[in-house]
Amino acid sequence: MHNRDVITWTLVISGYIKSGWIEEAIRLFDRDDAIKDVVTWTAMVNGYLKLNLKLEAEKLFMAMPSKKVIAWNTMIGGYMHVGEIDKGLDLFMKMPKRNVVSWNLVITALPEYRRVEEAKILFEKIPQKDVVSWTIMVAGLAKNERIDEARELFERMPKRNVVTWNAMIAGYAKNMRLDEAFVLFEMMPAKDIASWNTMITGFIQNGELERARKLFVEMPEKNVVSWTALITGYVQLEESESALIIFVEMIRDGNVKPNEVNFC
Repeated sequence: MHNRDVITWTLVISGYIKSGWIEEAIRLFDRDDAIKDVVTWTAMVNGYLKLNLKLEAEKLFMAMPSKKVIAWNTMIGGYMHVGEIDKGLDLFMKMPKRNVVSWNLVITALPEYRRVEEAKILFEKIPQKDVVSWTIMVAGLAKNERIDEARELFERMPKRNVVTWNAMIAGYAKNMRLDEAFVLFEMMPAKDIASWNTMITGFIQNGELERARKLFVEMPEKNVVSWTALITGYVQLEESESALIIFVEMIRDGNVKPNEVNFC
């Protein structure tokens, strides 16, 4: 190429990163004639983080001549991903400007480490919550066995999507409150395959295999997760012959290809 602009440089650097060729990306990024903007810098930071080169990512982030929200979010997400919650929180607090993604990154990570109260405080401070913010908080409460609080928040939501409903149903199922999960499942205005799989998995995890089987039969469409869930349920109950029958049914159905989980 006779003429390269910042988009060209960024595309090639990003391509190297996605292919795992970090040394090539660094070599290109560090060239004297490299044309870089905040997107290029952010791509490079993200590349370091994906390869778990946290110190290199930190140094590059600190050296950035100009940081936009996406760069801050990338670094915060990197900290949260490796469990360095306090570092992520500290960076979040230092942000000169945040967007809803910034808030969502933090309230997603905190409940994973049982820091629910901090997540709740931050959730209430979000200036403009989106449906993802609400869903994250509902799921976080449910995962931490605070299912009634999760339901209260669910009822407060100004708008729900299928992911929100699935999170609430999964929360009830994981807390062994299957009847409430099923009532909610029946109330759903629209169900996707994940909704059916969530309910079936909930029944199986709580030993309600016949209810799971009945729901499985009623499913309008099944994917490999649906079949695997039912097969796993029979295996867990040491009903190997029934599991094999379901496996054969899946093969005969022809709409779903078995994966390595089915054979294990």
